[in-house]
Amino acid sequence: MSEFPNNDPNNPFEASKMQLPPGGGTHVDKSKLAAPAMAILIVSILGLLYSIASPFIAPMLMEAMNNAMIDVLPDEDAREEFRRQMEEQQASPMNGILTWGGTIFGLIIGGLCIFGALQMKNASSYGWSMAACIISIIGMNFCCCLSTPVGIWGLIVLLKPDVKAAFNTPG
Repeated sequence: MSEFPNNDPNNPFEASKMQLPPGGGTHVDKSKLAAPAMAILIVSILGLLYSIASPFIAPMLMEAMNNAMIDVLPDEDAREEFRRQMEEQQASPMNGILTWGGTIFGLIIGGLCIFGALQMKNASSYGWSMAACIISIIGMNFCCCLSTPVGIWGLIVLLKPDVKAAFNTPG
């Protein structure tokens, strides 16, 4: 026979008298999501700004690189041939397609990551939060040296059971 009776009215630890917090007894801490969500949001906004600016910045950078390369060519004929090839390349329709295609792709990826980061911050959608982290890990924008570790951090936080539970509880 047990030393602890099951129905002792003086026992404060009796199961029938214990009050469990909402969510079935698991402590849900949504604040763990705030820092990685904000980091993904910031990196995604930087990537979005770069995507908007890149069609305007890239031609200037190409011009500067071409001028630097012309200076090291041995004679005037080689320089003239190089200038002709660069003008052909810049006039090519493929140049515009790649430039604007990359810009549109960057805007879509940046928008998806921003949306996912906001979902993560509010613990609204686990799927979009995971998607934002995975896209950040892949590093599909110029901020890949920043977005990859931030995405890994977000993924580590999202995979914790108590954080995962935060997406299933109201409030």
